Amino acid sequence: MNFVKKSVAVLLALLLVFSCGIVAFAETPQEVDYNGNPIVVVGGYGGAQLKLRENDEVIWYMNTDEILHDLLQNLIRLVPDLALMKAKHPEFLAKTLRPYLDKYLGKFKTDENGESVYDITPTLEPTAESAHAPNIENEADMDLLTHLKGIVPLEQCYFLGFDLRCHAIDNANRLKMLIDSVLEATGADKVDLMGQSYGGQVIATYLSLYPQEAGEKVENAAVFVPAMGGALLAYDVLMDRVALDERSLLEYIEFGFGWETDFHQLLNTSPEFLVDDIVKAIMPQLLEIAGTWPSLWDFIPLELFDEAITRLDPVKNAKLIADTTAYHETIMAKYHENLTRAQNAGVTITIIAGAGAKALSGSDINSDGIIPVSGATGAVAAPFGKRFNDGYVPRGTTCSDPAHHHVSPSMELDLSTAYLPENTWVCDGLYHGMEEFDEFSRALFIRQAFSAHPLKSVHEDPAFPQFHAASNASTGLIAKFDRSPEGFVSDADTALLVKNYSASKMLVLDISSNNAGIDFADVYRVLNPGETATFAVSGTLHKVSAVKTDVTVTYTLLGTSSATPTAQRRMDFTILNGPTASFDEQEPLVDVDAEYDYFSFTGPIFRFCVKKSGLSEAMNVLFKILERLQKLLTAMLIRR
Repeated sequence: MNFVKKSVAVLLALLLVFSCGIVAFAETPQEVDYNGNPIVVVGGYGGAQLKLRENDEVIWYMNTDEILHDLLQNLIRLVPDLALMKAKHPEFLAKTLRPYLDKYLGKFKTDENGESVYDITPTLEPTAESAHAPNIENEADMDLLTHLKGIVPLEQCYFLGFDLRCHAIDNANRLKMLIDSVLEATGADKVDLMGQSYGGQVIATYLSLYPQEAGEKVENAAVFVPAMGGALLAYDVLMDRVALDERSLLEYIEFGFGWETDFHQLLNTSPEFLVDDIVKAIMPQLLEIAGTWPSLWDFIPLELFDEAITRLDPVKNAKLIADTTAYHETIMAKYHENLTRAQNAGVTITIIAGAGAKALSGSDINSDGIIPVSGATGAVAAPFGKRFNDGYVPRGTTCSDPAHHHVSPSMELDLSTAYLPENTWVCDGLYHGMEEFDEFSRALFIRQAFSAHPLKSVHEDPAFPQFHAASNASTGLIAKFDRSPEGFVSDADTALLVKNYSASKMLVLDISSNNAGIDFADVYRVLNPGETATFAVSGTLHKVSAVKTDVTVTYTLLGTSSATPTAQRRMDFTILNGPTASFDEQEPLVDVDAEYDYFSFTGPIFRFCVKKSGLSEAMNVLFKILERLQKLLTAMLIRR
């Protein structure tokens, strides 16, 4: 799926309940020591076609081109309604959009028990012949096939057809049938499983239900940004509390397009966002159609389930309540035990999650934009905007080895409490379904999904550390110290390595570290696209461990006409360089370290004007550059 379509799909997801959920890979083929197993792929939510059984009419996968064409044809009717919408009359737009909701979603309605009102079935049966890649034409998953070409033989790929509305257990049983059919048809001993988003939830449910059988039939099971512990979007929709986070949405789009212009820097206020009004206008009809979809209730995060389930009627929705409660209690609440049993039976399980983003739908939970990082990994996570205080001691509920540094460099996530601490990787700043735009996570996923030599733990290969900062042209660069694992720093480090990920030449203007005691020499440096430069560390790193610090790189891109010619990337690091700092039990959580605000001491009117103009970040960058020049001039005077 190209990114334009994916962006449209995501925006529709926020309006129509569907997350961007089709597995995608790099356009450039990547070498892999393929193990020769048949590969069973479980796509994301909405990643399989559905049809009406009575006439075989395909009614899903949603054709975004058709929807856009349909809307544009009726734009002359929509524009007045949009104007009325801004005048606080949402009923006009709701009335206009109702036919579109009926047309594209009406046949997906379920009754009070979560059963389909219409007789709908996946176009792909759970058989090897039906699911075989060479036999699939005009499927949503055809986009996926174009990415797998050149990496593995397509004749080895099989795709699970499923009904996105059904319980995860129902679709896990379809997966079980497909695995049996593929093994029988191919004569292979084992298959590899790979899935993204909802596909990760289905695979984890299958492994939970049939751990011993999986050990006999599955070699690798790799899940990317898995919805194992639920999706915030489902909760926000079912609780009627969707409020789009504009900045996260812009950052998501920037990452997918690889835009070097940081448009989100210009968004320092929270203006009224029209899509929020549209969502509110269509929500009643949307809930009428999808409010009893079993999969949406299975998506409710465990910690929010007791609150959410009160929205259902205990009499009318008794079966739906019983089924989804059983799922949460026997599957979701017991992933550690369930997946460990599958591991012990012989399955190599890999979990790759995104983190560091506020939910696009508005919840203040650390996520990849759609999936809470706590749900994707099982780990304890600080709320979005908060972190564990310095000196935090890992809880160690699933890994108590003190030599394992399972607390994220940002000190926002404790993977010692994860479902599988030794088999979980986290990419900070990676948005949901964006693995194809980050070379690290893409390479890791491909290696773990169908390699003859997948990593058995996060400690096995320094090239794939447990914590990674996602990077592409939109993030500009990535920085790490030369001798410590990514995201950590000790006095063994002598230099900072900075790699230019943009498509333009980059002039580094300043590098600074907060609360660490170190600085960097010979900062002014031009980096060509893809080039890595070494900046010597000066000063003395504090003799302490479990203390959060950061490194901010200020730069400008040369030869571009970017709307934001100067930019910064601040990366989180944890100091591991001596005795552990004392932990304040009275204040276990603190605010995420904010960048220094050079306008904090100005008058309120001036500060308001600067922020409202959208220039505060750019002006802070300017002051950062002036600080560096002051340091240089001071050093020159001292030498004289």
